[in-house]
Amino acid sequence: MPKSGSQRPGRRPQTSQWAQTARAWSIGVDFALSVVGMGLVGWLLDRWLGWSPWLTLGFALVGLIGGFYRFLKEATRLSAGPRNRHKP
Repeated sequence: MPKSGSQRPGRRPQTSQWAQTARAWSIGVDFALSVVGMGLVGWLLDRWLGWSPWLTLGFALVGLIGGFYRFLKEATRLSAGPRNRHKP
């Protein structure tokens, strides 16, 4: 007889509501940090090279595009359900 809490071989564990909520928050934070992080890199380069504000705007745009791509990819994976969540 299996112990309580153990899973059958081949069966994936159930995902709790808290884990789904945490994953959704991490998707949003990842998006925000990519925009802010790339904007900060652009701002630092602007201060160093004196090209203000062009590198800040360019790097923030790259962060926005990259963050939006990751946001859509992770949100699609999250909404697809547990069967597709373990794919790289």
